[in-house]
Amino acid sequence: MFGFGFGLGFSSASPSPSPTPTPTDTRYKMVVTADIDPANERDDESAAALFLAAQDIYDIKGLIADAPDGQTSGWDAMLTAYDSDYAKLATYGASGQFKTKAALDALKVQGPAGDAPSRGYFISGDTGYAAAEAAADLIIAAAQDASPTGTFQTNPKGKLLVISQGGCSSFAQALNKAVTRGVMPDFCNRVVWLIQSKHNSYMTQNCWKWIMGQHWQSAGVPGNFGALQIINPCYQAYTCNDEAAPAEQVWNYVRGCGAMGLALEAERIASNYTNLYFRAGDGWFYWLLKEFDRLANYDPANASLRCGPLRTITNGTRYPWVVGTWGPSDGAGGWPTTGTTDSPYSPNHYIPPDSVVGINSAKATSNIDDWYDEVVLPLLARYKAANANQVSAMVTNEWLFNEGSGQVANNAVTGKPTLRMGSSTGADAADPAWSPQGIEVLSGDYAFGANDTALNGNTGHTWAAMVKLNAVSTSTNQTIIGRDATGSNLNRQFQMRTVNGKLDCFWRYGASTSTTAVADTVNMTTDWTLVTLHLNRDKTLILRKNGVEVARATLGGTPNSGDNYNFTIGSRDGSDALNGKVGLIMHGERLLQRHLPAFEQKAVADFLAAHPSESFSL
Repeated sequence: MFGFGFGLGFSSASPSPSPTPTPTDTRYKMVVTADIDPANERDDESAAALFLAAQDIYDIKGLIADAPDGQTSGWDAMLTAYDSDYAKLATYGASGQFKTKAALDALKVQGPAGDAPSRGYFISGDTGYAAAEAAADLIIAAAQDASPTGTFQTNPKGKLLVISQGGCSSFAQALNKAVTRGVMPDFCNRVVWLIQSKHNSYMTQNCWKWIMGQHWQSAGVPGNFGALQIINPCYQAYTCNDEAAPAEQVWNYVRGCGAMGLALEAERIASNYTNLYFRAGDGWFYWLLKEFDRLANYDPANASLRCGPLRTITNGTRYPWVVGTWGPSDGAGGWPTTGTTDSPYSPNHYIPPDSVVGINSAKATSNIDDWYDEVVLPLLARYKAANANQVSAMVTNEWLFNEGSGQVANNAVTGKPTLRMGSSTGADAADPAWSPQGIEVLSGDYAFGANDTALNGNTGHTWAAMVKLNAVSTSTNQTIIGRDATGSNLNRQFQMRTVNGKLDCFWRYGASTSTTAVADTVNMTTDWTLVTLHLNRDKTLILRKNGVEVARATLGGTPNSGDNYNFTIGSRDGSDALNGKVGLIMHGERLLQRHLPAFEQKAVADFLAAHPSESFSL
């Protein structure tokens, strides 16, 4: 596709010095090679969704479908979804930073569909030679804009990052053409190679062995590619393939993220993945790059990296690939490792600590919450709305009760369920009364909502309610909100309530009716009160009143998930009835404790906008 059409005048017979660019962009320059296809590479598609949404951080220079089975049609599927969401995404960057689909299509190349012959690269006459040359030309052209000075640690945005989400056939060909054939002698000074080698080295063993054989073999003896810096998470990247809770809750969020969310769901189904989780081991690289920027330190061995620090191979022994595993836990199966020879020594090859041999040990050296909450969810939120901040994008349901009349309270979140007033779609005795302040819920009144999947799951829920009691009773209980299966308060998943005048909320755990409660020590008042109930990922239940924490407790078991439960304001069974007004109910998904102040500020701002006659401040 590209051939020599870049106008670089490539010639293996007469190499010439490469120009040094003038830095004009503070983004990472990157070419992505991937074994992406439209039916069986869920991790590649998930990773693509992340970097396509972050072009204010990444300057995409090329997209290569690489060995062992990559197809450009896999890129097509992602770019089609990207195009549908483009108007929203483009608001996050400066003019021109987010490339159009047409511009990205022009950077797309079909690379070799398999490993090179035993020599480690392709020559004329080999099957796959033309595709390998096209991929090599794209990489070398992109390297023209990279700097040969300094290292990644000292000049990270000046280097070209070649991120291999698949095999290494395309990159081996680029090394052969640039260095061995002399088209770009300083290629290894311009490029940093990011590869997850466990699977990818096995699938392209000939290419891998050829590259490693010319990297380093012993101290003081660099090979032809010795200047090349390699960042190789191997098993460390398996952290991002974690299937454990709260992965299903994350996937419920993914589905709602624009056309890209729908494309990822279609890919999950097409590739026969029944588990609902964000499988993106290839996405670890984008976590690492975010961490570099957060720390303003670009050393892969930095112990403060929340994705897990790496180390160089300086112990004179080969990295023990053979003890690692591919399965969901350490020691559970693995890829064959025969022939995946690696450098026994290299000051430029960064790998995980010896202790990291699978998902569990990788998680022990990283922070999986950070992966979801600082990388996956904020970037996917960009597909949902233009310039949505993280907290706003994680609000799944919000009822403002500013309709003034009728049988329905609308949801401020598009596509989410309304609440029905009372026991039927028509007027009845259980209907709350409308007022400029919201709805007034008295004895026997309630508002009812059918289940929404965003409310399911056993971790990462945050509820906020603006409530104004008509009277503070020190001898009865009042139910504000809760979720239940049958209408009975006895089997609720959670309940926000007052007990004898004080806030006293609970969450059910385990298979029984056991609950963990969090209670305030100060009576409520008849003023507006913002009540926040937050179930954190570590099973900590936190109660806040008017933006201040008043109680916390740890659940005694796995939180009840409330799957298919209904939502109620007030009490459907008549017990512990509410006597007061409700001006806002808001639910957030997968917030961390540090997000709670912003969540509450949004709740207050939305309440005041919906009810301008009222006043309130945190």
